[in-house]
Amino acid sequence: KPSNQKISPEENKNIQKYKTDIIMPNSTGETIWNIIYSNVDNRLQPNLSNYTSELLALYSLNSTRRDNLLKTLLIEFGIVIDKIKNLDEHQSDLETSMNMFSPELRKNTLRKFINSYERLLKHDKEISITEYLLKNSEFYATDDELPSIDLILGPIIHNKPISIEGKYLSIEDPRALNKLEMLTLNWIIRTAEIISAELISLCSDWPELRKYMLVEGLTSTRELERRRNQINTKNQLQEIFNKPVRLYESKRSYYTVENNQINKLINIEPRDLELRSLEGIQRQIAFIIELRDALAPQIQALLQYTGDLIVLILTKVIGRSIGLIGKGIAQGMGKNLSKG
Repeated sequence: KPSNQKISPEENKNIQKYKTDIIMPNSTGETIWNIIYSNVDNRLQPNLSNYTSELLALYSLNSTRRDNLLKTLLIEFGIVIDKIKNLDEHQSDLETSMNMFSPELRKNTLRKFINSYERLLKHDKEISITEYLLKNSEFYATDDELPSIDLILGPIIHNKPISIEGKYLSIEDPRALNKLEMLTLNWIIRTAEIISAELISLCSDWPELRKYMLVEGLTSTRELERRRNQINTKNQLQEIFNKPVRLYESKRSYYTVENNQINKLINIEPRDLELRSLEGIQRQIAFIIELRDALAPQIQALLQYTGDLIVLILTKVIGRSIGLIGKGIAQGMGKNLSKG
């Protein structure tokens, strides 16, 4: 909080949950980004453990390539932030600007995350790995689970406040910095997954590249194709089935790093616009979920009513009839016994 603003005891208690050792001489975007960069860089330690059931592509890369990819993406992201800052005001739409620089960012990442002088044999000819990757890669794949880049760039470039639990916090607040770090880590890991999937595809056509780029178990053609099929199947299931469910439930997943482990967090946040934009089978799945929720109380009430009715019939009608029959039999047997 700024020094001239009073802090309530309750707010002070909440702020203490987010203690940091950060001392900021000013709150310029450059200072904020330097702090975020340093903290994120410290979290991206070598040999991060994957504690999610996802990131199959990223964890197909060997540890050296994976670590270099994550670090290089962080560096290139900082470079792009500086470029967007220097754009003219009429180009200040952050989402558009990021989309414009995104292919260049990925190209530079591929150019720098490995030694640019490395060469390997391909069909008995030495080929530059970097040149091959740049020539044959696609740079426009997206991840729909990524939140708007405005959430990161807005506070850093335009000093916008950050919304946390319904409150707008200035970027000096430790909670705001923690959220920016989480968003940045999530962006880096998800972008690394996209690039890794592209690298795996390129490795399928170049056996020598597999040994250089991938974990040892994927050197085999069979194992590599199996992994590619796993990734494609998982992505299709996520796109067709899981995405409509997440949108309808207003959930978004984030990747973060704690104690040298990549974990997944689920946040509840409005996703109504994305839900309304669904088409085809995704829209039908969302409709089925909505229909199930709408009918569930009525079906439950019907089942309860039917159950009560069955109990009533068994106890009041059939039970009483059985009781009367039994009573009649007992009386008849009593009379016969008395005569005997």
